[in-house]
Amino acid sequence: ISTVGSTPNSEVKDVLVDSSGNSYLITGDTNIYVSKFNSSGTNQWTKTYTSPLGSDGPRSAEILNDVIYINGLTTGTWATQSKTGNFDSLVLILDTDGNQTSVKQTGGSSPALLIPSSLAVDSNGNYYQAGHISWTSSTRTLDSQTCSSSSCVFVRKFNSSHSHQWTRLYSWDS
Repeated sequence: ISTVGSTPNSEVKDVLVDSSGNSYLITGDTNIYVSKFNSSGTNQWTKTYTSPLGSDGPRSAEILNDVIYINGLTTGTWATQSKTGNFDSLVLILDTDGNQTSVKQTGGSSPALLIPSSLAVDSNGNYYQAGHISWTSSTRTLDSQTCSSSSCVFVRKFNSSHSHQWTRLYSWDS
């Protein structure tokens, strides 16, 4: 039996398979854990990813051309990034050896609660993130888009260099 994660409360968020048949188990609750298993199921490594002074949790993941994209949320601030809301979205990019190659942290207007739930990657490495955002104040903006309700569903596109391309907000209130 191999150990993955750090606590019995770690939740399995996703499993991915690369072009060589290796699998990657994405788990976590307040940290992000990635475990690599070879094509025979033998654990190769387990690595932890976290921001200083924050809590991070994976939500979903994708793999394309042996590049791992982890969609998550954070209450901390990742290196080279800025915190803007109570919960910011996080896209963590890893190679198949578990090395962090890139990270993108974004949020809405403070005190926004940005909860990403899904991520898709196209053949060009552009990624699309979806989830919901809510507020406890009257300011309701995300990527210069305004929502008139207390909670909205969002869909956003970023190119392969992490540059924001567009955001669409949809009201959750009837």
